[in-house]
Amino acid sequence: MMKKILFALIALVVLNIALAQDYVLDKVEIDGATVLEDGLVVGSGAVFLERGSTADIEVFVKSLDGVDFEAIKDVKVKAWIGGYEYGDVEETSEIFDINAPNVVYKKTLRLDIPNDLDVDEGDYTLFVKVFDRTDSVEESFDVFLEEKRHLLKIQDVILRPTNVVDAGAPLFVVVRVENLGDKKEEDIRVSVSIPELGLSTRDYIDELAAHEIDNEDEEDSESSNEIFLRIPKDTASGLYTLKVDVEYDRGHKTVSKQETINVLGKEKEEVKKPAEAMVVVDSSSQSVRGGEEALYRLTLMNTGEEAELYSLEVSGEKLFASSRVDPGFVLIKGGESASFDVIVRANENADGIKNFVVKVKAGETIIKELPLSLEVTGRSYDLGTVLVAGFIVLIVVLIILGVVLLATKSRPEEPGSEGQSYY
Repeated sequence: MMKKILFALIALVVLNIALAQDYVLDKVEIDGATVLEDGLVVGSGAVFLERGSTADIEVFVKSLDGVDFEAIKDVKVKAWIGGYEYGDVEETSEIFDINAPNVVYKKTLRLDIPNDLDVDEGDYTLFVKVFDRTDSVEESFDVFLEEKRHLLKIQDVILRPTNVVDAGAPLFVVVRVENLGDKKEEDIRVSVSIPELGLSTRDYIDELAAHEIDNEDEEDSESSNEIFLRIPKDTASGLYTLKVDVEYDRGHKTVSKQETINVLGKEKEEVKKPAEAMVVVDSSSQSVRGGEEALYRLTLMNTGEEAELYSLEVSGEKLFASSRVDPGFVLIKGGESASFDVIVRANENADGIKNFVVKVKAGETIIKELPLSLEVTGRSYDLGTVLVAGFIVLIVVLIILGVVLLATKSRPEEPGSEGQSYY
């Protein structure tokens, strides 16, 4: 009889509590294992969790009948483990509203279990709570912590001299590693790299004892030797990512960490686009007599975007002619053109077809070379030259005739050429 009365009292208390609430914890699953169902704890309600793991906690919140749903606003679900020395182990869902009766709302929390939770201090309790502005409902579950068989942690990355380094200077890196697992680790590879600069090197830690082994002769944490990286001299100033990878358990597991380094280097010079030009020549071949001038007209168009100073240079004509260029320099804007005259005067004794080259220069850079030719057919004479030459020839002829006449008059007479006299 007393048992029936006690059961009725318990049921009445539960009913009153339920009537006073707007919602209840209907179901809780931790890493796929159900620990609460239909509002009741399943079995012992205990759960095993690994240090350094992430627990997936699914919480099902059920709304009740006869509730003023306009008042159930800003509801959250929270899970936490107390007793952690270095902070709070907790996760809270996004805010939501309950706005209909007999509806189950599912919220998933991901609770990160620290890898340094002290298992020597006993077991822990996981609390799951649903709450709004005025009400809350909560349940707790026993947690038994397990160590991972293989678990390393990067405790620290030490940069020397600092994380600010000049281009061309060395950077020394020391990596400290701790074993938080249940097994000794051997041949631990520590790799350091700056992928953006193509730099990479490595070092090894021989062994690390398991975390819980109490042996003064064995260490569960140790630093690598100084790992050396030299920043290239031509590295531009900027922030770069230093990546640290620690491989263990025969290379099957890796733990990584990143640091930012600030390189003070040379700024990358802007690469100027080479000047471009389109060149048109009125004639690549001319014909003159010795002593005459030939004119070659070249038109340059600047096909680039920036203004450029252009000039011409004649090469290879020295043995048979002299040359000049007019104008000497022209500043041509992008998309515009200008003309140059190349004047070549043939030497008086030149003869035959002669070749030479006109070089087109943008600033001091030769951008094009144009082969041209000049045919020299012989020396030319103007009318004045012909008259002077004729006059000189006439004088020479007259002198020769005078000499001949003078020589004839001065010749002696032959004997018997005169008549006989008779007395």
